[in-house]
Amino acid sequence: MAYRKTWNVCVPLLPGDDKDVLLWLMRESAENKAQQYLLKVIEFTDMGEVPPQDIAPLGMKQLGPNYAGCSFRAFRVVAERPVDA
Repeated sequence: MAYRKTWNVCVPLLPGDDKDVLLWLMRESAENKAQQYLLKVIEFTDMGEVPPQDIAPLGMKQLGPNYAGCSFRAFRVVAERPVDA
């Protein structure tokens, strides 16, 4: 079985931000992170919107008051080392 790594990421989405651009940026970020580990993304899933009350209090505190009206989106990335590597 090939080496596999999974990332779960939750990011803020400000009112007026384009969800398609966020999706594109997150996919690109996942590809770059996987390359750092010599892995290839085999699964990229937009898990949808996360209610603000599900965000850890410490996370909300670190974001500060500017993010009070934003929504959050979760992504799941699975990457593995190619068999021929």
